[in-house]
Amino acid sequence: MIWKNFNDQIGLIFVIFIFVLWVLHPIISQYYGVGLPESVLGATVVIITLIAQFYFRRKEPNGNGGAK
Repeated sequence: MIWKNFNDQIGLIFVIFIFVLWVLHPIISQYYGVGLPESVLGATVVIITLIAQFYFRRKEPNGNGGAK
C-alpha cells in the first residue's frame, strides 16, 4: 500500500496500538492483577477521536486548506 504522507502511517500505528492495548488490558488485568488506570483508557478514547477528526473533517473545495 502506498501512503500519501507520514501522517497516514503514524495515524495507523496509533490506532493499531490503541486497539491492541484495549484487547490486552483485560487479559493482563486478569492474570497479573495489574491494570491500566481508567484515566489512561479514557485518554486513548480522546486520541482515537482526534485521529478520526483529522481524517474525516471537511476540507475546503479549493484543496489548499482554506488559504486564499
